[in-house]
Amino acid sequence: MASGHHISPNKTTALLAYILDMGTDQSLDRVVLEGLVDAICVDADERGRLISAVALSQSPEIRPQVLELLGRRLQRLRDDLEEATDRDEIIGVWSQRVAGGAILAGGGTVVGGLATGGAAVIALVVPLAAGIITTVGRNKLRRRARAVRRLCQETERLIDLLSL
Repeated sequence: MASGHHISPNKTTALLAYILDMGTDQSLDRVVLEGLVDAICVDADERGRLISAVALSQSPEIRPQVLELLGRRLQRLRDDLEEATDRDEIIGVWSQRVAGGAILAGGGTVVGGLATGGAAVIALVVPLAAGIITTVGRNKLRRRARAVRRLCQETERLIDLLSL
């Protein structure tokens, strides 16, 4: 670090210490590094510290190593986003279609007179409940995808800022 500047002990300092130590010890735990990067990326103060620390660093190793770690994080997030999107498109859409078909079938049995009384109620309520449950589940999948998309965007912005 540049003399005269003080960066308090925090996740950013720990990450930079790990990176500097990587030149002497290749057996550093990648899980620890990824955990530090994740913790830094979700905290605005830590992101600011990282930008400052990389800018002030006199070590030529810091910027490329930080960018590589951020790139790995971005790839993990993109994989998570693709999985969440696939789940919504495959499981969510088809579940809603099946529930919609069951609602129509239940309505058809009631209108056709095949189900009366309690059976008619069951023929309508069960598919409606399944549809509601499916919609709630799909909303959770979509919220997860949105959260991962935001994390991707924040990581991309951090990479852009550090690449200047």
